[in-house]
Amino acid sequence: MRNLLLLPAFLFTLGSLAQNNVVTYAGGAGNEVFNDVVQISDGRILVIGTADDLSWVDGSVPQFTLTATGIANGLGTNKVPFILVMDSTAQTLLAVHHLPPNAAEDLRFIKLTTVPGEPTGDIYLSGTTEDATNGGYFIGKLDNNFVNGDPTGFAWVINVKCAAGEYPKIYQPWDVGGDGKVVYGYGDSHSYNWSAFYRNDADGEPDVVPHWRIHWPIGGGAEHRGEAATFAGGIGGLDYSGIVLKRDASRCELRSPTATEYNAWLPDGNGGTKKGTWPLDILYDAELPARRHRQHHGWTRLHRLQWQCHVHAWSAIRLHRSAHERDVHRLQHQKRTARW
Repeated sequence: MRNLLLLPAFLFTLGSLAQNNVVTYAGGAGNEVFNDVVQISDGRILVIGTADDLSWVDGSVPQFTLTATGIANGLGTNKVPFILVMDSTAQTLLAVHHLPPNAAEDLRFIKLTTVPGEPTGDIYLSGTTEDATNGGYFIGKLDNNFVNGDPTGFAWVINVKCAAGEYPKIYQPWDVGGDGKVVYGYGDSHSYNWSAFYRNDADGEPDVVPHWRIHWPIGGGAEHRGEAATFAGGIGGLDYSGIVLKRDASRCELRSPTATEYNAWLPDGNGGTKKGTWPLDILYDAELPARRHRQHHGWTRLHRLQWQCHVHAWSAIRLHRSAHERDVHRLQHQKRTARW
């Protein structure tokens, strides 16, 4: 164990420390970055980040290397992503678990399948990657949660390809629900290429989401547009689903397909109301069949030029984990929510 006396610092408010802001100092030459922090149910605190090396960690603190099989980081810069395990006061470093050098550029987000106050469930991490084929970010599920035992690596990893400098790579939009299923953003936000959300199941495999409107058949073939149940081969014939954020009105993604849905006034989740059942209704003056392009003012008078951008810009996902909402997923998009 080691009391932390070095720089830089991180400040946070968590769990048993909720009545006070706690400042902890850790690091060495200033090349250490702390990105996210969570308190697990036994009171210990996990801090994730990256460093050039771990020479700043006192020799008395145990260090453990996590296996990182499957992470695509072929153009990496030899960073060492780490998890600091601290005591409940955030003043004592108990252990460091880290990826091998160059396995990824960092660890960016740490998320749990459970809510605060519940016993810690599964732990998921994401981090930045640099790779000629699949660079962007990765998402991985640890094979243990520190409470039940120390992890040795990842149970599985998803490599998410994203364009450099665009929202998916910058913000890493993903979340995990209480069921262990992960929804994540892929591709571009302001360019000409592919842009979509996908869901993988608790085993890390591509998943079919019945009420999403774009699905791909097992074995390949043309995408199916509509609810999964309407596919000629049945849901069992589908491989995975997506929310496609291309500016392609024929897919009707995140827009109301009927006048009834477009004209509905509904709670906006912030104490007010909004017009339209789907989030992109804000940019259009009618339901999809009547206006296929963003060349008209929406009901808010917002205006987007038709050829300004070939994909929709987006940056965050939030999945509900509470018992009565675990099957309700909300996609945050321009301060509106989509439900499926």
